[in-house]
Amino acid sequence: MDFQNDPELEKLFKDELDERSESLASGARAMAAGELTMDLAGRMLREGHTIKGTGRVMGYEGIARGGETCELVWRWIQQGDLTPSSMLARTLEHLAQAIPDAIGGDAVQISVAIDTVRAVISDQELVDQLPEPLVSDDGAGHYPASTVEPADSDVHVEDVIGSDTTSEDGVEETADVEDSEPSRNNASPVSGLESLDQDELADVTAALDKIEREVA
Repeated sequence: MDFQNDPELEKLFKDELDERSESLASGARAMAAGELTMDLAGRMLREGHTIKGTGRVMGYEGIARGGETCELVWRWIQQGDLTPSSMLARTLEHLAQAIPDAIGGDAVQISVAIDTVRAVISDQELVDQLPEPLVSDDGAGHYPASTVEPADSDVHVEDVIGSDTTSEDGVEETADVEDSEPSRNNASPVSGLESLDQDELADVTAALDKIEREVA
């Protein structure tokens, strides 16, 4: 299935992205207001975690890196490795608001926000773990899918990303996520799955299955 060339699927992906990004922005505003809890931080890292996975599957590496940045920062806050601040909160809100806009071709603001996050964090060991900003030739951080010829035209999302259909609730919020470095060059959504671990595949499966059910 070519996810990117299906307008209806793309719209549903955007709707899902809008919802998760607004959740991340709300979390950032709670941090700025001094209303941060570790439970909230856990929910926010999950939102970033899922955006990272679905963005990569859909072929939007810029969006994926924005989600990964949110996931890492909120994880560090939850684990006590990073101290919340009003500046960090504003930067995370900016990043959250920039993520859905990248579908329309503006990944530049995601790159700016990632750069700002890197500048705000003083611990160089943490900064080194953050993804590099990415802007592709078309400015969207959006890479075309490779042509995949399925054996059966009735292909489902789980056929593309694997048969692991563990529910999202089964993923521990504090579990470490080990990501291989994504290619800096053009990469297809399918090949990008190789960088996802089993927890990420479960989140991606749940999100894309939801989209596919609505398309059907």
